[in-house]
Amino acid sequence: MMPESPQPTRVLIVDDQALMREGLRTLLELDETIAVVGTAADGHEALARAQQLAPHVVLMDIRMPGMDGIAATRAVKETHPHIQVLMLTTFDDDELIFAALDAGASGYVLKDTPSEQLARDLHAVRRGDASLSPSVTRKVISALATREPMLTPKPAPPAAVQRVVEQRIDAEGRESLSERELDVLRLAAQGLS
Repeated sequence: MMPESPQPTRVLIVDDQALMREGLRTLLELDETIAVVGTAADGHEALARAQQLAPHVVLMDIRMPGMDGIAATRAVKETHPHIQVLMLTTFDDDELIFAALDAGASGYVLKDTPSEQLARDLHAVRRGDASLSPSVTRKVISALATREPMLTPKPAPPAAVQRVVEQRIDAEGRESLSERELDVLRLAAQGLS
């Protein structure tokens, strides 16, 4: 495993529920390798805070009033491509997962993730790796595996899906994929059956 950066990972927490923001802040601040630089209650506030605070990672909820997490992720990545976004949500339905990844999220984890794992996920996306909860990983693999065989050239998959397929899945507490399984995913991402 690659050693963590000597500088704490700067995190902006975005969630419309104050109790969730405060709880996440309290849990993450127990880890000295993480610095919570601020919080935001919706996507609009997240954009402004990202500009002000220059976090390494935005920990983003999906469903929020006003600008939701998917629109906010897209906007953050358009204006600050160096800032990574890790989705943290209770929703693991396929449509939201792929919309978030297509918007530029580097990971998608569920709110039942233990705090120690969440810290590892934050560090992973800061390094440029992808991080997916095990149930989300299964959905991504299933979606890629059930694609129709390529009879005619198809457009490339969304860049975020390609990034997830090509990047190393976190080996700490996550379902690891063998090199062969990664080869199969790469081929599926290219449109092969």
